[in-house]
Amino acid sequence: MDAKDGCEDYFTRSGRNLFGRGASLLSSVELCGISLQLCKPPLGTPTRLKLHIDAMAAEMSFDEFRESFKVMSTTLTHLEVEGIIFRMLEGEGSPIEFLSLTSLDIRYPYYITGDDDDGDYISHLCDCIHAPALKSLSLFYLNGEQFHTVMNSLRFQKVVGTKTGLKSLCLREIDINDYTGDFALACPNIFKLTLTGDATTKSVLQFILETDQKFCASNVDTALLWPNLRTLSVSSYDDEVLQALVLGRIAAGHPLIKLRLGRSSAGAAEWYCQHVEIVHIR
Repeated sequence: MDAKDGCEDYFTRSGRNLFGRGASLLSSVELCGISLQLCKPPLGTPTRLKLHIDAMAAEMSFDEFRESFKVMSTTLTHLEVEGIIFRMLEGEGSPIEFLSLTSLDIRYPYYITGDDDDGDYISHLCDCIHAPALKSLSLFYLNGEQFHTVMNSLRFQKVVGTKTGLKSLCLREIDINDYTGDFALACPNIFKLTLTGDATTKSVLQFILETDQKFCASNVDTALLWPNLRTLSVSSYDDEVLQALVLGRIAAGHPLIKLRLGRSSAGAAEWYCQHVEIVHIR
């Protein structure tokens, strides 16, 4: 459901129940510009929920957020939030246990400024959402401090383990800054990595390469970063760095199995196909 051209005024603050006759088979809900409180969808059945808030009028208070989500906390498996979904006052906030949540997508739009975010929204969001079964995480447009906050949240929630923890990580236009070290502590078991944005891709690939080189030089003192990494997707990259990374993974005994590239010259594409089992070029 999408609210455009002021249509959100149709929904009073008390909300309108658009599903008065029931929707017992509803499993996926997408709301754009309308909060859960205003639309009142049946919250006991959806397993997938997408909330896109681009106006303060559609935001919820934290109490409203908690009231809405506690109903779905045991059934929701995929959650995507874009914009500032709720506002939190000092002293508010307590974690909601999303026991079934395996996929979380946090989109902090590039157009949000410090004036729009009157509190540390990303920090509040991480404090509220506890997802011990989380397997896939996507982050959009976060700065270095916000990225660090999310990684710390994974560590504190113990979304890690030898065979458990995060398996898929997608970073789009993330300003990593000096926080690449968070990867080894917060998500050591990554199987699939997706990178978008020149700065993001450059810093992460360089960090992987340097860590791999240290491991190959002395595999006693240095652990291999992401030994389970099998699928790598990048939209932009430096061939010299990426090819060195591919060779380093082979030398370490943990080769990449699938490589997805945003573009590549004919010669480079042939090289990747010779060294990686599956190569997709968009």
